[in-house]
Amino acid sequence: MHAYCKEGRLEDAQHAHDEMEERGINMDLVCYAIIIHGILDQKDSTLVIKSLKEIHDRGLRPDDFIYTSFIDKYGKTGDLAMAMAHWDLMISVGFGPNVVTYTAMINSLCKGGLVRKAEVLFKEMLVSGIFPNEITHGCFLDHLTREGNMEEAKRLHKAMLKGSFTDPN
Repeated sequence: MHAYCKEGRLEDAQHAHDEMEERGINMDLVCYAIIIHGILDQKDSTLVIKSLKEIHDRGLRPDDFIYTSFIDKYGKTGDLAMAMAHWDLMISVGFGPNVVTYTAMINSLCKGGLVRKAEVLFKEMLVSGIFPNEITHGCFLDHLTREGNMEEAKRLHKAMLKGSFTDPN
């Protein structure tokens, strides 16, 4: 299924899903995450809803990996409202974000021009005891360089190299 989804061949992935079902093999969250990721690449919201319904009908709950996929994909397509809605939904059902989820949302906000919101989220991340990685830092560096603020980007990069980057301001 993963190879089919990667190649954008959702019908073949669905066929593999159906074959699994026929053989009595139930899909787990990893399989659903692969399918959902492929569906998000195709931007087919009807299939996303169908997959989520199937997950719930089987008594499974989407996990942070699935929510991160939503946040990342919607953020990359510029649909910040949907990215934020999935963030809020993830929190409301009891999944706390990890560094990857925070980074996906921070990147979405920075690329969408909501840098102050990204900074607030970054501070929330630190307060919750989750520390940024190089990719998280890169979100802010990317924003600064796109804005032409090379002096601030250099300062931030220097702080990152020293390991003292804890505040994007």
